[in-house]
Amino acid sequence: MKNRQIKTGSDLKKFRESIGLTQTELAKKCGYKKYNHISDMERGTVPLSAKMILAVMKLQSAGPKTLRRVAKKLNQEKRNVEI
Repeated sequence: MKNRQIKTGSDLKKFRESIGLTQTELAKKCGYKKYNHISDMERGTVPLSAKMILAVMKLQSAGPKTLRRVAKKLNQEKRNVEI
């Protein structure tokens, strides 16, 4: 699958649907205990978390160099992430 940028909740929903996962399944794959985190991000009631952005990139098979670069940028934005 071609990597696409996930910038909005709508993008997240399109990505999730394109890989055939429910909100619950995506939540589990991304380390969330409840699907409502995914639902909130998709509806735009909470911003996409750094954790979600990196998890989606991993699902898209982004390489370690790309993941480090994105994590560095997110940390500069004060989102504090580890890979």
